[in-house]
Formats: sequence, structure tokens, C-alpha cells
Amino acid sequence: MKKIKIDTVCKKMLADVYTPVGIYLRLRDKFRDTILLESTDHHSSENSWSFICINAIGGIEIRSAAFAEFKLPGRNPEKITLDKNSNVPQLMWDYMQRFDAVTPAMKEGKFAQGLFGYTAYDAVEFFETLKLSA
Repeated sequence: MKKIKIDTVCKKMLADVYTPVGIYLRLRDKFRDTILLESTDHHSSENSWSFICINAIGGIEIRSAAFAEFKLPGRNPEKITLDKNSNVPQLMWDYMQRFDAVTPAMKEGKFAQGLFGYTAYDAVEFFETLKLSA
């Protein structure tokens, strides 16, 4: 299968002029699937990053323990049945291998290459051995 190429665009901005939340608020109504992800290291401001992701090109959705849906650009969603032996982290890894990230011009761009998104609290059952009860 031919890999999907991803070209990462990074822009370094001063946080005292533009805030990540302010930029996100301006973009969320103009572009679909807009998310703001922030990381901080309370020991150093050098490792604090904000990622604003717009126009998702793919995705993984698990809305129940019964199936997962994998979305790729230009293709119909692919549904996979899950059972107790399903290895969700491996399925995610296999999904990520369908993409090929072009090395960005800015060294900071390396931090932005990967799978971006979020999980809900109940996703822990797919990554750990514990089971949640209602």
C-alpha cells in the first residue's frame, strides 16, 4: 500500500503577542476538526508546546468495545471488529505506519510529526488490564 505523505508546517510566534487560545478561537469556526493541544514542563519553559491542528486528514474512532473505525484521506472508513484479544495499541501503530512524514525545515517541526488527538477516560480499558464499571 502506498504511504500517505504528510508535510508539516510550523510557525514560531511570540506568546506575548499571540496566545494559543486566541489563535485557536479564530481558527475553530473557519476550519473543520480543529483542536488545541498544549504541553507544559513546570521545570522549564523550553519544553512547553502548543499544537493547533486543523482539517484532520484521518482518524481512529472507537465508540464502543465492539468495533473501531479507521479513516484515511480519499477512502471510505474501514471498520474493524474488536474482541477481547484485540490489541488496540498495535492497531494504532499499524495505522500510523500508513503515513510518511516529510522532514520539516524547522527543527521544531520534528515535535509536530505524529498522530494528534485525544482519548476519553474510558479508553483506558484498551491500553491497560483494568475494567471500568458503570
